[in-house]
Amino acid sequence: MFSISNNEFETLLDEYIKINPFTMRKGIIREPYPFREYNLLDYIHIEKGNPQYEYSIMTLLNYAFANGFYTDIFGNYTDYLSYVPTNLGREIDILLMFGNLRNSQIASYDIIEVKRAEFDSKALVQLIDYESWFLQKKVSGDLNMIRTTAIARNFSDDVINYVKNRKFFENKPIKLLTYHYSQNKLLSLQQIL
Repeated sequence: MFSISNNEFETLLDEYIKINPFTMRKGIIREPYPFREYNLLDYIHIEKGNPQYEYSIMTLLNYAFANGFYTDIFGNYTDYLSYVPTNLGREIDILLMFGNLRNSQIASYDIIEVKRAEFDSKALVQLIDYESWFLQKKVSGDLNMIRTTAIARNFSDDVINYVKNRKFFENKPIKLLTYHYSQNKLLSLQQIL
């Protein structure tokens, strides 16, 4: 055993908070825009028990994130944004933010890409592009500040195999979640990988 300085302890604690989003417990920031349920759920389209369009899934997810749901899957996020623009000419579907308990800085992010039906290799390339862009442009190369998640009804075999190999060879996991629509206007998410 050896002693460490207060500054070394602060650095270790900051690194721990980055990689462990379940340690934080803080209320969701709903300002500057007040939350109104009717704005989110009035226009979703359900056909044969499933959301018909990707925006319907996004609406249901935004409703859930606004109400603090899915902390058992994602951890204790403090805020989220939808449709975050990138300089790649596309938008990140959802960006979860995890605040640092000790100050007002963001400790880490979760980049989420949503597909209505199958998440294929084209969607996977898109998610990895977002991860790479965010890593270079927003977090100065700090791999501990980023997690990536894909949400879809199902995943192609190519995607599942790549994600397994990436986790094994590069230690860069991508969380794969399937969704199921329930009659209470909520999506239940289940992690498959």
